[in-house]
Amino acid sequence: MSGYTCNPRYNTPSPDVLRKLELSRLEAENIETREMRCPICGFLVRIIPVTQTDIVFVKCRKCKFDGALSPAYFRRIRNCRANRMQWGTMKLRNVLIVVRDIERSRKYYHDLFGLETVLDNDGNMILSEGLVLQDAKIWENFLGKDIIPKNNASELYFEERDIEGFIQKLEELYPDTVYVNRLMTHSWGQRVIRFYDPDGNLIEVGTPME
Repeated sequence: MSGYTCNPRYNTPSPDVLRKLELSRLEAENIETREMRCPICGFLVRIIPVTQTDIVFVKCRKCKFDGALSPAYFRRIRNCRANRMQWGTMKLRNVLIVVRDIERSRKYYHDLFGLETVLDNDGNMILSEGLVLQDAKIWENFLGKDIIPKNNASELYFEERDIEGFIQKLEELYPDTVYVNRLMTHSWGQRVIRFYDPDGNLIEVGTPME
């Protein structure tokens, strides 16, 4: 089976399967391909023809991401990678926030924003959209510095068209929320609300700017 590898413990394919494999190999020789990489960790998950536009379902062997990827979006990522090689721009992979109770925070960000768990490293949990929850005790020991809640030095920004519906959900599920500002409208027309998560991380939710 020239051009193919397989585990020797399995039976040799039938002549008909071998013929089809060889025909497939010959047809693929002149096809230009490109890589699809995991959007979470960057690990190679699939090699596809450059002309493919259909959704691809993948499972990353490294971070265990499991989901659908659009070749159209990854084509743009590939072009950005080429630009990074030319101009030296790095890619932002994740944003990390420190929390006292990872399970509580996991539920909080799932309840309000629909974020799913991508990888649980026991004290460090990666959620969808690139948000990372870091156990505060581990972080304090690692840095040797105190964690300062509500320091207002950064914020997580989300967009929501139905902002009244979001506020109703926030008030029903987390009635003890501490607000920085209730729903307001900026001079440019965007409606926003700001509040702290249970660990004092600042969150802003605004209507899309289109």
